[in-house]
Order: sequence, then C-alpha cells, then structure tokens
Amino acid sequence: MAIDGGLRQMIRQKLPKFFWVPVETVIGGGGVPDHWWCCDGVSGWNEYKQTQGYVINFRPEQIGWHQRLARAGGRSFIIVRRRTKRDDELWLYHGVDASPLMLRELTPLLRCAGGPATWSWPALAAHLVAPPGRRGPR
Repeated sequence: MAIDGGLRQMIRQKLPKFFWVPVETVIGGGGVPDHWWCCDGVSGWNEYKQTQGYVINFRPEQIGWHQRLARAGGRSFIIVRRRTKRDDELWLYHGVDASPLMLRELTPLLRCAGGPATWSWPALAAHLVAPPGRRGPR
C-alpha cells in the first residue's frame, strides 16, 4: 500500500466533482501538501497520512506550511487513514491543527469507520467545501 494509505487515488475516484492537482514537487520551502483541489468555487489543499496507531507524524516544514496558509486565510486539511488488523478508519482535520495532532489532542472533524466501502464520501466532500467556521455533516 502507498505511504499515504492509498488516499490520494481513492479520494480522486470518490470525489469526481472536484478538480484535483497532485503536487509532487517541493516548492516554497517544502512542506507543500499532496493535493490542491477546487470544487464549486472553493479551493484548498489536502495532506494525506497513514497510521496504525493514534500518533500522526509530520515534518516541521509541513506544520509550518499549514500554519502559514491559515494565517493568510487559506484552507487546508489533513486526511488520515488509520488502518490496523481490526480497524480501517478515515479521519479529517483542519491543516492548521497539524501540530496538536502529533499529541493526539483533537477530535476529528469527521471520523468514518469500516473501510473505504462504508466511509461517508459525501460527508467528506461537504466538510472540504464548508464555509470557514462551519462543519459539514457528521
């Protein structure tokens, strides 16, 4: 399985209304997320992570990138696949929260269990395009 838990490809397939631009290069000092997207006039960035436990690891430049974008009024998200022998979950967080995630302090904006076939892809899409300060459906 890919280092991102297969999320990059899965999300492109499950959210076809979005315009996706994969980012493969290190620009702007590093830490740039994996995908830029646009849907219904709203755009943002997604960073994909995979974990087997509850700790999500970030490089310092990734944390800084998300924080700088948030200060400039931009939108970014961390999408995590937590996969163990018993569980296959999808977690969604605001990108600006990358640092506290390393400390397991936050409840996800969205948490889906049961694997990709049962994850709520419409709820994920709604969270991504929701106006700032508002959450999509749970």
